[in-house]
Amino acid sequence: MNEIKAENAALRKEISAKEVPGGSQEPGTSGLKDVKTLRDVVDEIASDVKCIEAHVTAEKADQPSKDSADLPPWASHHLISKDFRHYIPRFTEEGILNVGDIDLLEDEIPMFTSIPSEADNDSEDSLLVLKDADLLYQENGRIHHTKDYDHMRRKHKLLILRRGVEFGVDFTFNRPYVKGTDSIKFVFTLEGRRTAEYSHDMSFSLDPAIGVVEMKDEKPTKWLSDWNSYFNNINESTISVQLKTPPKCSIGRWIMKLEVRSQKSKYSRWYQFSRPVYFIFNPWWSEDGAFYSREEHLDEYVLAQTGTIYVGRGDNNYGGYNIVPKTAPIKWAYEQFAPDILECALYLFTHNCPRDKPLTVIERGDVIKVARRLSSVINFDSKDSDGVLWARWNGNHDDGEPPNYWNGSKEILQQYYRTKMNHPSRVAAVKYGQCWVFAAVMTTICRALGIPARPVTNFASAHEKLENGYTFSVDEFVDKQGHDFNTNVNHKFDEIWNYHVWCEAWMQREDIGDLFNGWQVVDSMPQEFCESIYPMGPAPVKACRRGHIDLGYDVNCLFSQVNSDVIQFQWLGPKKHKFLKVVSKKRIGKYLCTKDLNSHKPEDITDTYKTKEGSFDERQSMQNALVLAGLPFNRSNLREKDQEVIFKMAMPEAVIGSVFKYEIVIKNKNPTVQHSGSVWIKVYSAPIYYRRKCLTNFKLDFIVEPGSETRLPGSVEYDQYKKFVMQDGNMQVRYFAVVNNTEITHSNIGHFSFSKLRMTINILDTRLYLTRNFTAMVTIENPLPVPLVDGMFSIHAPGCSRIQKKLPLQGPVPAGTTASVNFELKPLMPGKIDIIANFHSNSENIMTNDGIDVEIMEVEPEIDIQP
Repeated sequence: MNEIKAENAALRKEISAKEVPGGSQEPGTSGLKDVKTLRDVVDEIASDVKCIEAHVTAEKADQPSKDSADLPPWASHHLISKDFRHYIPRFTEEGILNVGDIDLLEDEIPMFTSIPSEADNDSEDSLLVLKDADLLYQENGRIHHTKDYDHMRRKHKLLILRRGVEFGVDFTFNRPYVKGTDSIKFVFTLEGRRTAEYSHDMSFSLDPAIGVVEMKDEKPTKWLSDWNSYFNNINESTISVQLKTPPKCSIGRWIMKLEVRSQKSKYSRWYQFSRPVYFIFNPWWSEDGAFYSREEHLDEYVLAQTGTIYVGRGDNNYGGYNIVPKTAPIKWAYEQFAPDILECALYLFTHNCPRDKPLTVIERGDVIKVARRLSSVINFDSKDSDGVLWARWNGNHDDGEPPNYWNGSKEILQQYYRTKMNHPSRVAAVKYGQCWVFAAVMTTICRALGIPARPVTNFASAHEKLENGYTFSVDEFVDKQGHDFNTNVNHKFDEIWNYHVWCEAWMQREDIGDLFNGWQVVDSMPQEFCESIYPMGPAPVKACRRGHIDLGYDVNCLFSQVNSDVIQFQWLGPKKHKFLKVVSKKRIGKYLCTKDLNSHKPEDITDTYKTKEGSFDERQSMQNALVLAGLPFNRSNLREKDQEVIFKMAMPEAVIGSVFKYEIVIKNKNPTVQHSGSVWIKVYSAPIYYRRKCLTNFKLDFIVEPGSETRLPGSVEYDQYKKFVMQDGNMQVRYFAVVNNTEITHSNIGHFSFSKLRMTINILDTRLYLTRNFTAMVTIENPLPVPLVDGMFSIHAPGCSRIQKKLPLQGPVPAGTTASVNFELKPLMPGKIDIIANFHSNSENIMTNDGIDVEIMEVEPEIDIQP
């Protein structure tokens, strides 16, 4: 009680600090409205405390309290259990923190309340009286694979369960339970939903937001597809109960009530648990929509809190379409079990999104509907002022963080969710993200809800500008002189992004057939409007492979991104063009990858999206798509022309700060004829989606002898590109070539990314133990020809408490030298943990990312010191 008073006094003091004379508002405060809200809360707390004090005093004197009727519901005198404490919100300048960060007070506020009824006046007192309850957090957490959630590791825990699997609860009553005389019934109600009128005499409910389960004396031989419960054990006055949800139970927070009856009484007694029980998807259960049969893979796709996302570093030398492109790994902390993440996930698909109608109770249990809603609400739409993450590609990130700043999802989701909880009407979108950030956040949300998920990267990803629907072709245009027209800024053209990252989520597809069970693409990054909102997916990967674009869920969009042809037209005016040739059937979707299950290396999954390029099956898939889209199917029979002069590009490795070099390689396959011509070359500072800045534009003439090759070198100095290259260090070389006295033309785009800055993380302690601080050192090497005058490290380590959030450099780092910063971490769980570090410098517009794995031992061995 004293601690409640102390908390109340602290709140009053904080309010006094917030108030501004005359009702004005100071910058940085939440305003007078919030102050009034705080006062209301504090006054309510003070009133509750006064009632409780009067009631306790009266109880000690064995007299009724005149204020007992005004007791707050959580302070009922029927409540005995001390296992869980009621919480009182703490406040910051931004308002009320979410429950995930609330400190729970030590006062004896119980985990359940007695609902007043006529049974309280039953003179026989034959009804059982609930004295205590044990929700068996440790055992249930182990069985349900939920022990790592923050809710389950707090001092005062919240129960998180996966639907469809039994969970146990122990109840202690005032006397032994008598079979045949006593009976128990549970009622579960979905939090935050209006429910049908419920009668205490009902033994079942047709409302999916209400679950009614009568206790059975014996375990059923066959489970019903509804709520189930039975006695597991009776030990004097303590009974052990097993419960089980229906297979399609809605995901969310459920309120649990308990009714006890007796044949010796016409009344019943009800108890309501103070805190909700969370039910989430269960990929370990065969009847769940998120079921994944290979259990060993779920350690990665559901439980792993860190991973690797692959982005593009450019084409390999000579840019062959069948050669795996260079990839750059980004270590990412998903941290799906961190505070507020599950709450945020539930909020995203349950709140009233302005873009679409709310999900029904039944839809909240449908993994397909939930995934589609998530793909819509994660991206920010300025028209609706809603969404988690704000996308921006123009390079202007002064009012937020650049996309490369992020190396984890937790900070993004916590910032969004806490803003929404404190200021529901405020735009809470976090600035800024691009495709890999959206995919990572989507992966975190899916894993938090129990849906297996992983990020996937598509290299050379087509992006059609939709006017007449998807045509499954990237259209390149040349003018009447044969010169490249796609760079004309007055028109919008199809694009080939050097890479695009999306999220794959695993689910069963009862709606379209079991043939399409498995990985589904769910892309939350804003692209084109689909069904008047921004969702993409869940699109079955198997449907994409077969060209079945008629199944809905944006399979046509996915097919276009991974399997379009590149076709060249002559530009004759808006919506007027002439077909020239098929440039390539192999350039698009040439490599798709995700993190390997057993390492941080990429796993090639291209074959899951498309059959071998140029094969009969691949062309058949294209023909299927063309027919279903109402396009001329004979296009699938068009072939690339075999040219006797071949053009390719070579771009050697380079670190940012050095000269960017490239070569156009021209090979003459004709053994007797010499060829000549011209090449027009443009070099852009072009990260994947930005409006490009042309760094250099020139023409080169060439002569290539019979049966030989010639090379046309080019370069861009650091001073030319340093102001324009974004933090991912991407460059783009576009060239267009014409061979004299022939019909041979060739165009291509080469993507290049500078090698990452060298950064290392070293652990300075020899052995690491649970709850013992240890020291690590992060070191950056400056490869630039100029000093690094600023720079910041950010550290993520799921499973640790971070002592320092951001680590700035201690001073300028001269060219060609290194700088180091030490930091401390405290492990909160044993086993392997990943430490991920980002470094970014705003002045030089560079960043890098790396990580290491370390092993945490549970107990430090005792040292026997002999006298």
